[in-house]
Amino acid sequence: MTVNLAYLLCRTLFLACLLGGVQVSAEVLIDNVNIVPVRSDEGARTARAVLVRDGLIQRIAAAGEISAGESTTVIDGSGQYLMPGLIEMHAHIPVAKQGDDQLVRDTLFLFVSQGVTTIRGMIGDPYHLRLRNDVNREQLMAPRIITSSPSLNGRTVRTEKSAIRLVKLYKQKGYDFLKIHPGISLPVMEALVKTAREQGMAFSGHVPADVGIKRALAYGYGTIDHLDGFVTGIADGDVNAKQGGFFGMRYAGKANRDKLAELVSAAAASGVAVVPTQTLFTRWAGTESAEELASNVEMRYMPRSTIKQWRKRKQQLEDDPLFSMSQSRRLLELRNDVLIALANAGVPILLGSDAPQVFNVPGFSALHELEAMVDAGMSNTAVLAAATIHPATYLATLAGQDQPQYGRIEPGQVADLLLLRSNPGDDISNIRSLQGVMLRGQWINSEHIERKLSEIAGRNR
Repeated sequence: MTVNLAYLLCRTLFLACLLGGVQVSAEVLIDNVNIVPVRSDEGARTARAVLVRDGLIQRIAAAGEISAGESTTVIDGSGQYLMPGLIEMHAHIPVAKQGDDQLVRDTLFLFVSQGVTTIRGMIGDPYHLRLRNDVNREQLMAPRIITSSPSLNGRTVRTEKSAIRLVKLYKQKGYDFLKIHPGISLPVMEALVKTAREQGMAFSGHVPADVGIKRALAYGYGTIDHLDGFVTGIADGDVNAKQGGFFGMRYAGKANRDKLAELVSAAAASGVAVVPTQTLFTRWAGTESAEELASNVEMRYMPRSTIKQWRKRKQQLEDDPLFSMSQSRRLLELRNDVLIALANAGVPILLGSDAPQVFNVPGFSALHELEAMVDAGMSNTAVLAAATIHPATYLATLAGQDQPQYGRIEPGQVADLLLLRSNPGDDISNIRSLQGVMLRGQWINSEHIERKLSEIAGRNR
């Protein structure tokens, strides 16, 4: 037996145990399926056969043109739709507590259950480095993990010296990029950015108040997450971002849309990508009450203590004397305008829902985010690109690769795929019609997904 064959046999046996009886094969053929375009320049590909072997898409042909071998798993895709897996660019991954990693495993599976095959963790921990390696070695059924450093903020980097030390440390430890949080002073941020450039470390996240959106764009952020910096950046009058309140809400009424074109142009020229996290805003500050949100079906998959905390945080916001629903609606309208202006200018928009945060359940929240993008005015195709090829392209650049390794359905791509009953190009909500997930070439059907979800719900009763 050759080394490669031995590896494949061990891999197949391991995954067979891991998946609890789900069919595992080194070769899978999805026949007579419609391939969903995720870019405006892609044409329709109907009645196709897609052959996957050893985790990669090997061949795409007309339906019936690829012969199945004796060991090939054949999936009938008749009348169904195939698209790349979703890439969640603003996620949070828990850590194991006292050796108990059940919450971690449940959280990662929740992402997979809704079609998320890659996640970018936005508050890193040494535990996540080990977790990333376990996933890469296929020791865990989970999305691919890209992990940030621990948070760099006004408490963790108070001085230029501490910023320089931590950037170098996080580079040495092997984090994929640096996470920027609020509170960093301008001199400290300057030192952080300079050192990050010297170390070849990308940085992403919030725009600290002392920095401001224009400097952030000039610094070369990889992604700017949330739209707060843009909202504050187009406000007229005496603007202090530190006092802007929740998501910059106090400045929603001061927005000068004449400033937006200049700011969007600067964003497009900078090469930054934007992760708007619309669903975090709409569910935290939206019109649905805490009780209504807590009754959503997906809440059964979260611990009761988490739901209780989310109720409290939403209630605290609503009790704030400076909060009003009219202001919230005005800010949502402004955020939508900013988002569409950025998208129309060619700034890459990336899917990110900030799950698990206030009433955003991992996986499920990614679908809410896609629907929020459509509600803002993005086309279904543009939203599909934001969930697949755009983040894949960004992550390829982050990894120093010339081309993305996933995010498209083409020969040579990693087989991260979703099989759907209905076409998301017609209605983005059709991503919910999930028949199964292919995770790096391994097929997980909807029956197995539902069984695992039931187990998670049972643990949270």
